[in-house]
Amino acid sequence: MNKRIESAIRWIILLPVSFFITPVIKEIWYGFNYFFLCPNIGIDPDSTISQIYSAVISNIIFGYTFVYLAYLIAPKFKKQIALLMAIVALILFGSSLYAINFITKDYPANVGSISAIIGVIASYFEIKKKEAVRNNNLIESDKKLTSFQKLVNQRTEHYRKEFNSNPEWQALKKRHRIE
Repeated sequence: MNKRIESAIRWIILLPVSFFITPVIKEIWYGFNYFFLCPNIGIDPDSTISQIYSAVISNIIFGYTFVYLAYLIAPKFKKQIALLMAIVALILFGSSLYAINFITKDYPANVGSISAIIGVIASYFEIKKKEAVRNNNLIESDKKLTSFQKLVNQRTEHYRKEFNSNPEWQALKKRHRIE
């Protein structure tokens, strides 16, 4: 497939994947937790502690994947896209906190929004750390290339001095008028 077409497709699917696949991932985790994790460790899936745990973890995963999927899908400007999606998510979850606290007054529901905000922030800082490591690796490779260039320059200078000190080459240079 042509790189331009692939890049265009990735830009087109960026928002739909972040907005529609992320809730699916959240619900898959929630179901996994409800049917497999809690019963296997001896916790009633319908207990309050299980419900709080499921809400917290699934919303952290929701916030994390919302930003991270956009980072993975974006063909260019990955860090900037991650920042933009983190800002969008923080606005959405912040407005849901406003709605929960001042309109519906369902205060226990704050747990989900706060957990999602934690996931968004964790995802962005993970991406930022990954980009810093990537940039550091690029700088290290540039340093290695620079040291290689210095070695090549030293060898070139060495052979130039050898060439200039050789009387046979000097005579050849004079004969052909090479500067």
